[in-house]
Amino acid sequence: MKDEEFDKLLKKQMKSDTYIPEKIDKLFSDFGKNKIDDNHKVYKFRRYLKSVSIAACAMLVIFVGGCTYAHVNGTKTIISPILSKLGINSKYEENSTKFNDEVVSENVKIKLKDGAIDDTTLILGYEIEIANSNPDIWLEIIGEYEINGMNFEPVNSTVDKISDGEYVYYQVFDVSEIMIDNPENVYISSKISEIKEYTECENENSAYPVYGDSLKGEWNFDESISVKNLEENKKYEFNNPQKYEIAENVNVSVAEFIKGSYTNILKIKVDKTNYTGDDFEKYYKVLDDKNNEIAMYNEEQREYDDRVYNDRLVSEKIKENSKIKMEIYFKESGKKEFNKVITIPIDLSKAIEKIESKDEWKEYDGDDYGFKYNSNWKVTTNLGKDKLGENSIYLGALGIEIPSTTNSEYTSSIYVKTVNKDITLDEYAEERREINNSSESGGYNEIENAMLNLKNNEGYQIIYETFDGSEKYIYENVFIKGEGKIYDISFFGSDKEYNNLKSDIDKFINSFEIK
Repeated sequence: MKDEEFDKLLKKQMKSDTYIPEKIDKLFSDFGKNKIDDNHKVYKFRRYLKSVSIAACAMLVIFVGGCTYAHVNGTKTIISPILSKLGINSKYEENSTKFNDEVVSENVKIKLKDGAIDDTTLILGYEIEIANSNPDIWLEIIGEYEINGMNFEPVNSTVDKISDGEYVYYQVFDVSEIMIDNPENVYISSKISEIKEYTECENENSAYPVYGDSLKGEWNFDESISVKNLEENKKYEFNNPQKYEIAENVNVSVAEFIKGSYTNILKIKVDKTNYTGDDFEKYYKVLDDKNNEIAMYNEEQREYDDRVYNDRLVSEKIKENSKIKMEIYFKESGKKEFNKVITIPIDLSKAIEKIESKDEWKEYDGDDYGFKYNSNWKVTTNLGKDKLGENSIYLGALGIEIPSTTNSEYTSSIYVKTVNKDITLDEYAEERREINNSSESGGYNEIENAMLNLKNNEGYQIIYETFDGSEKYIYENVFIKGEGKIYDISFFGSDKEYNNLKSDIDKFINSFEIK
């Protein structure tokens, strides 16, 4: 049977109290005001890598909030302002795990001082000492980070100076889509390889730092930390979220709101699938119902070309059931000024809580690979002609049948095929694109693609949509690079089933491990 016939078959099948000196307390009360001199500046950075569940892993450099000011000079213990500006509440200081890891490299000492994790975020704090440093210098750290063996980048980072040559640095990671098997023992790896020095901002809107020297070394930290949910973490989404056009063929929508113990996250979906213009920059401001700014996110540059991705605004001031608004500012490459293109009202009281699957998960342990899957799914190995026909590309594949989540008689399917080809992921992805685009059943419309890092293996994801009459189906391909092999994972199901199963599909893909 030809692959287009197999396509039809698939469609058919699926029918601690702290003393604060008075002087410092006064400085705290002025925190954020623009009257403070340059000796107390804090520059804030954000780095974001799409969640490993559906994307990762190329770097996005973010500079946030212009030149922000704080006052913690002269003490190593009072850090509430820096955490507050980072969007972290006071519970962190009381409940974080204290570390005592110090590494000296290239005459620079970095100490991993504390950290905390809940079902939403991981927060890490460092102390950095640089001898004989310029008092005007500020720092940004660059490194590689792993959470349970999966690569991540910080969503948000911020630095503050406690004295000349001494800094406090904090990072926030989005872990809301990670499947954590053992919450009592979460493995954290932080491998810092570079410290970038910078001096000042160019202007308030763009907030580009002026980089100077780069200090390269090895500051590696390995720790375990326990998940501590101080209150119930919740995820919210909107039914049929409205899309807003911020430029021609660039649309945004509110994807998700996540409430955590230490902070909250608002995810904004950006779709530039059909955008043909120049590179662009944008930044967001979130305002409460009294027009107070409670969150900001600046996109400086993006070193990957994902056509669909999520931006993340982190702030504990974004509350459940609140009415807020978001301003979006946009600037195409070559333009000098940002323009406010839209103000979007967001009523979080209308968001619907997402109920996570309570199903048990099983482990599949094969010769070449293993994975975890929902106990309701049915796994069949070595699919033959009786199931697929004579010419299917999935002959010999492992098949997973997924019961309907919509009370439909039709199921969804996942196929895992080991392909003995020593080629790059890009080459294999193009081969699969040619097959899909040549389908006589109407073909597939590619709506999303992204690079992946899963269990220390390189991967690539393509998501298509296709139609059978008025019915829309989703076809997701994930290709994982092994030694001389490609592991081809394909999901096929209706769009309704796909939306309901997305969390479980992500968990399944994240758990996939080559032996």
